Amino acid sequence: MNKSVYSYTSIIDRLVEFNDSHEGDDLNESQRIWVIQNNCAMKKSILRHFEFLLANIDEYNKTYNFNETKESIVESSLEHVEDYVEYSEKLSKLGKTCEPSEN
Repeated sequence: MNKSVYSYTSIIDRLVEFNDSHEGDDLNESQRIWVIQNNCAMKKSILRHFEFLLANIDEYNKTYNFNETKESIVESSLEHVEDYVEYSEKLSKLGKTCEPSEN
């Protein structure tokens, strides 16, 4: 995966790690849910970016002179898929979704 995509995902991952480090803090239930929703939304944005790259692989490679394959992009996205599923499942058990509530 190229450096720009790696940098982008690394920044989001650091934000998620920062949020996770506060999950055990003295937060109320609503705040804990919000932290999980925030992480879920960030992972979802990474996956949307990978979906965009997959849908535009030829232009992506041509523009940056890369030789990425759909398989290499999918492989790079797997960790983020797993994280997204984990956060989604946590929220589902709480009767919530990745989207913040209107409350």
